[in-house]
Amino acid sequence: MDSICIVGASLAGIRAAQTLRSDGFSGQIVLVGDELEKPYDRPPLSKEALFDPAYNEGEPLYLVKGQDYDALELEERLGWRATSLNVEERIVEIGEVGETITKTEQIQTDAILLATGARAINIFRENLAGVYTLRSFEDCVVIRHELLALAEQVESKQAKSKRVAIVGAGFIGCEVAAVARWLGLEVSLIEMASQPLSRVLGEEIGACVADIHREKGVDVHLNTMVEGLIGEEPNRVEGLYLVPFVAGEGNGATPKTAEKEELPADLVIVGVGATPNIEWLEGSGLALDEENKGVLCDEYCLAAENIACAGDMASWMNLRYKKQMRVEHWDNAIEQSKFAVRNLLAGGTSSKSKGIQEPFAPIPWFWSDQYEHKIQLSGIPSIDSKTVEFEILDGSIEEKKFAAVFKQNGKVTGIFGLNTPRLVMTNRHLIESDFPFPP
Repeated sequence: MDSICIVGASLAGIRAAQTLRSDGFSGQIVLVGDELEKPYDRPPLSKEALFDPAYNEGEPLYLVKGQDYDALELEERLGWRATSLNVEERIVEIGEVGETITKTEQIQTDAILLATGARAINIFRENLAGVYTLRSFEDCVVIRHELLALAEQVESKQAKSKRVAIVGAGFIGCEVAAVARWLGLEVSLIEMASQPLSRVLGEEIGACVADIHREKGVDVHLNTMVEGLIGEEPNRVEGLYLVPFVAGEGNGATPKTAEKEELPADLVIVGVGATPNIEWLEGSGLALDEENKGVLCDEYCLAAENIACAGDMASWMNLRYKKQMRVEHWDNAIEQSKFAVRNLLAGGTSSKSKGIQEPFAPIPWFWSDQYEHKIQLSGIPSIDSKTVEFEILDGSIEEKKFAAVFKQNGKVTGIFGLNTPRLVMTNRHLIESDFPFPP
């Protein structure tokens, strides 16, 4: 292999480039990214970057800087978006980002790493000012200006209060809620599920997270749908129409009332998840995973010969769990990108004779900071299964400090910690063990 195109100037993309160089690859590396910025760190965007003046608005927190970045000798195509892929010839067609794509280019290399990540989902069709999703540094800058302006109005007594409505009590929504409360703003957190994060962490931990936010003064709306925005285009948003409901069997839901509730809001942040950037690959010949919404890869992160995937858009067979999965976590993007490009260096096939001895079968891990609380999860709780058990290892839910295990058929599938980082890391080996727990 003498050349590689990395499609996606993301965390996965830049770590892949670093791995190639550190492993001795001296060939051509083309880095394609649809943002003008060099690869930057995204986790702070929903936390400290929303309020900390240390974050320069002129530039994000770059993952690699200065001489270290220059040493990678990348051929940059920043501000260019991939538009199509020829799998057999390994040609990526790209177009310069603008209102319309008028300038295109074709890049042909020996191998390709796909790492185009995902984008935030916006559920609203109305075009009103003051409604945002949070995914990019540009999003963060705009939202920060909005939050700080509202906070200044409250602090200077120009307004008695200002309210931020956050749609979706996932990790992004909960983290932004924590920032808004820290700034002294009123916050409404709206979630369709019965508890925040319940789809990932289950009802008990989800209820604990809800209590954390209520204790900080957040108005938490659960089992609640958002039916639309209040306001007239193209003016500023004035609030949301809410429909509380009673959950039924499966995905069924019955509204509690025929009338919509009006929730006034000065700012609306939508945090209902992300969707992988894979539309440009439709018709390319690569298989797309309809269930996980990613590019279908084997256990070696290969989508085709000499074409690998990493990060949010990769759906690969994790043999540890014997299932196809797509993981939108910071740690996974790093480790998967390293594995994928090393596979390409070894020959770009799934054959063990090419040098790849083990499939990519990690234990997922993530964290979230909300107020003074640190949330960590290692593994996959499988909370959608009726056979999963939940057991406290140390501490208690009531004191908001505990470590717990998720068990299925007597074996540990996940370890959760709230303000117990040491216990999560020291007990991670329980997931790797095939022995029953407790022994």
